[in-house]
Amino acid sequence: MSLGALVFLVSLTNLDATVSGAVDSARTELISAEVVASLAENKINVTWGSLSKGNQLEVSINGDQSFYVNETGLLAQVAAIPGENRIEVTEVKPIADTESIKNSETFQTRLLILGSSNQSFGGGGVAYGAESLPSATRLRYQTFIRAKYVEVDSSSNCIPWLTWGTRHAFGGDNRDFNPDSSQYRTRFDVRIDWLAGGSQVALTSVGQSKTYEWNDTLAGSDKWQQTGEKTQSTAGMGLTSISETPSLVHFKMDHNISDPFCLWVNPVSYNLDVYISRSGTYTITGNRNRVPDHEVYIRTDVKPTWTVIYQRETYSYNCLWPGYFDLACTSSPNLQSISF
Repeated sequence: MSLGALVFLVSLTNLDATVSGAVDSARTELISAEVVASLAENKINVTWGSLSKGNQLEVSINGDQSFYVNETGLLAQVAAIPGENRIEVTEVKPIADTESIKNSETFQTRLLILGSSNQSFGGGGVAYGAESLPSATRLRYQTFIRAKYVEVDSSSNCIPWLTWGTRHAFGGDNRDFNPDSSQYRTRFDVRIDWLAGGSQVALTSVGQSKTYEWNDTLAGSDKWQQTGEKTQSTAGMGLTSISETPSLVHFKMDHNISDPFCLWVNPVSYNLDVYISRSGTYTITGNRNRVPDHEVYIRTDVKPTWTVIYQRETYSYNCLWPGYFDLACTSSPNLQSISF
């Protein structure tokens, strides 16, 4: 099922939050609110205008989160850290109950960077220095199932030979958020080579899907016995390059992957419109299916540690079944914390 939800494109003028050397102010526009961040006397102020009714705004300053709903807001005099300060803002637009598209959300995420990686606080002024630019940047989007098993009942169309009275389950990844885990349902990396003019390469993979049946004769408490395994094709994961330059790239990521055991099921889906600058600013706009867990990260060869962009837990696996109706599948998402 194609989500087809609204995608809000981003103006290139919103990507000027980071320049070589020190930055003491940045301004950007989200779905409905304009956000302004400033750095003065080792303090950070973040202000934003009113949000559209029902929209939610999430603000993260160096890993500290605050949440606001449909309010004009101000975060004042937040202590800055020596060097680079990262302010991430995300506005989420809930999908209205009257819309035919279920189980999705529309959001905009932007990263503003104040200060400099070579900045130091001290008496008599602040010293600023130019920041080393990376030669490569990598964006990683993963979907995964945090549980070890997800039990399904006999009404499921995913395992045709299910019968009443027999317990069956799909295998999960048995983990929490983790950018480097080898366990995932899907992984979609986009590698940007700045030295090659911003060329983009997609690296996609799908984890193995497994089915299990409950067997009381097995020893121990875990009595799930594997009964099958399949691996879905990566054909549903596509990268569309819009523009390539040595300093700024623009591309789209489309992801529609269904469980290989299912005859008729809504896919795990997301559709993103992405801008990334070499100097360290990203803008992501898009929508996603709220099943299963989603996580997005970014890093460079200069800063090889993954920066968290987006982490969201699953809502309900019932929302994958065509014809299933639950208003909560289309309600505003449960925003989780973002940490750096």
